[in-house]
Amino acid sequence: STGSVTTAGAGSLGIDADTVDGSIGITSGTVGTTGEDAHGIRAYTQTGAVNITSTAVTTTGDGSRAISVEVAGGPPSIQAPQGALAAAPPATPPDISVTSGTASTTGDNSTAIDLDNALGGVFLESGTVSTDGLGSRGIDVNAVGDISIVSLDSVTTLGGASTGIFAQSNA
Repeated sequence: STGSVTTAGAGSLGIDADTVDGSIGITSGTVGTTGEDAHGIRAYTQTGAVNITSTAVTTTGDGSRAISVEVAGGPPSIQAPQGALAAAPPATPPDISVTSGTASTTGDNSTAIDLDNALGGVFLESGTVSTDGLGSRGIDVNAVGDISIVSLDSVTTLGGASTGIFAQSNA
């Protein structure tokens, strides 16, 4: 959908995609959630590819990430729509490539962009990233390969114990 997705209520995810062997493709305009543990966009794969195009994602509940991608054994790629930002280079297995326009959260323990890759590296290009809750990181990246983060606008965290950008690689 290039329009909007809005959910309300605990555990009400805006967009949720899971696969074991298949690929995931998501295109979204604006995604907004209210409620505890209500992620804006969540993608999980073990062996497939993930391609996400998103303009703006906002969550307002505790434990609610704006964008959450986990690769246990496959390559996700998140890209912004045409005209928003220049898209990050496409991921090749098993890497993650992310381009995000706006990602914001206001709940406690609600990271704006959370990317975990158990098999490869991560490239992240972000526009505006903001959090306003305790223990809510702006960007949290964990990978076993190389990590590259390009922040084109700003990363703002207003809650206590909330790191702006955290990156850890086991390369």
